Amino acid sequence: IALIAGRDPEVEVPGPEQIHDVGVLGTVARMVRLPDDTLRVLVQASQRIRVKSWTRTEPYLVAEIEEAHDVVNEGPQLTALMRNVQRDFGAIVGQVPYLPEELSVMVASMEDPVMLSHLVAGVMQLSTEDKQSLLEELDVSKRLRRLSRDLARERELVALGTKIQSEVQSELEQGQREYFLRRQLKAIQ
Repeated sequence: IALIAGRDPEVEVPGPEQIHDVGVLGTVARMVRLPDDTLRVLVQASQRIRVKSWTRTEPYLVAEIEEAHDVVNEGPQLTALMRNVQRDFGAIVGQVPYLPEELSVMVASMEDPVMLSHLVAGVMQLSTEDKQSLLEELDVSKRLRRLSRDLARERELVALGTKIQSEVQSELEQGQREYFLRRQLKAIQ
């Protein structure tokens, strides 16, 4: 099946004009019906695809698709971009609770720039529009440059969050110390 994001999440049953042109090809790996009668579907995504034309809209959308190939320009700039993304991603993984530590090891050992860009983009907390934009970017160097910029912004946010948490903790500890000293003073009196 072709997995393609809708342009407006509020539209329950989108038509061709409400769906992006680029998505991924997916294979349904498992389907599980939950006790509340919802269906959970595990899908394994593979290559990126582009819609050439819509061939049917009823009872469901059917499209003619083509593979959207990555453009990889090998060279020192690509290597430098990969290392930047790997370093920044590794630094972020240790500081945020939503990313497992194993991801850092996996990303650090990746040698394929395409797989690196897809994995990092997939696990980062980005808006749907940003993820769609990255998916549509066929030039791997440009995609890695954008990811590097997004990772730098995430590092700043993580650092700011850590600083705020530290300040709040310090204020709490100061308040507790003052309370403890007041209690001691009262006991002494």
